[in-house]
Amino acid sequence: ITGNVILANFHAARVFAPFRHVKKVVVFGSARTLPDAPESLAAENFSRKMWEEHGYMTITGAGNGVMGAAQRGAGREHSFGLNIRLPFEQGANETIEGDAKLVTFNYFFTRKLMFVKECDAVCLLPGTEVAFEREVECEPSFGIGILPTKKLGQRLARFRQIDLIYQGAAEHVD
Repeated sequence: ITGNVILANFHAARVFAPFRHVKKVVVFGSARTLPDAPESLAAENFSRKMWEEHGYMTITGAGNGVMGAAQRGAGREHSFGLNIRLPFEQGANETIEGDAKLVTFNYFFTRKLMFVKECDAVCLLPGTEVAFEREVECEPSFGIGILPTKKLGQRLARFRQIDLIYQGAAEHVD
């Protein structure tokens, strides 16, 4: 582990520290989803309700699309952005840009660690392969608690199948 990795984690921990007693939900979704797409509208509404009705702050990857919509819904004061520094890709969305709760990472693994370490809940929106990659990453961290009932497990499997159809990766649900 290099000094930069340790410093990034220390900085992120300091950003989250004042909010350690506030529940947080991570919203995963595509940065390329259009603002008026159903996934974006759902993310915005979801994050707004999670704060207003349940007191959950929102954590996203700080990008546009679904992430930006989720942060718009929660509002800047109730959002965290965990951005990744890439040479050719995204900056932060306008809701979280310049906010003290925006943390930029150089490495994906330290960013992923913070997503899982700081969240109390995860929201995976359909329409992106990234959401399923994040689901697979998060499941071991939550242990068996992520699928507490057989019915929920069946619903999650059906969600995966429907999303594959939506993306054009499958033709029907078996």
